[in-house]
Amino acid sequence: WSPLAQGILTGKYTDAKHPPKGTRAAGPAAEMMEDFFTQPVLDAVQRLLPVVKRSGRSLPEIALAWCLRQPAVTSVIVGATSVRHVEENLRAAESPVDSAIFEEVERILAPALVEEPYIA
Repeated sequence: WSPLAQGILTGKYTDAKHPPKGTRAAGPAAEMMEDFFTQPVLDAVQRLLPVVKRSGRSLPEIALAWCLRQPAVTSVIVGATSVRHVEENLRAAESPVDSAIFEEVERILAPALVEEPYIA
């Protein structure tokens, strides 16, 4: 129900104990993130960055494209706070990502996967 994992899959979070001011994790909504806002999850996301860079895409694009390729997913509902976010969201749907990138992403995230609550 959260294709960007409450913002974690944007790459903006690196330290579970000190989230950036003005972000969801630093405000009143932080409690709903506590199950998956952990240092192992954030470290895994940081390990994704070289893979994402190699793909020529952004981390949110890869996350949304991964959601869209899941057989049980018919659409992905996302929000945006800037034109850049809207453009990234559209690129995720418009151009295919090499399946080898998704395989590497899944391998990196597997040890840190949080299954409850269900987030993609």
